[in-house]
Amino acid sequence: MYSPKGYQLHGEGTGSKQLTDAAFADMKQLTDLQLSAIVTETQGAKSAK
Repeated sequence: MYSPKGYQLHGEGTGSKQLTDAAFADMKQLTDLQLSAIVTETQGAKSAK
């Protein structure tokens, strides 16, 4: 989520806590520009049906 203070990460779900924590740690290292590029790329992706 983007706020005036920048991107804020949070998670929810039933997946592996160990894997989620590792992914969260990786994502915290990304810059605002890198996160923005990821958002732009996913918005342009077609959903599989």
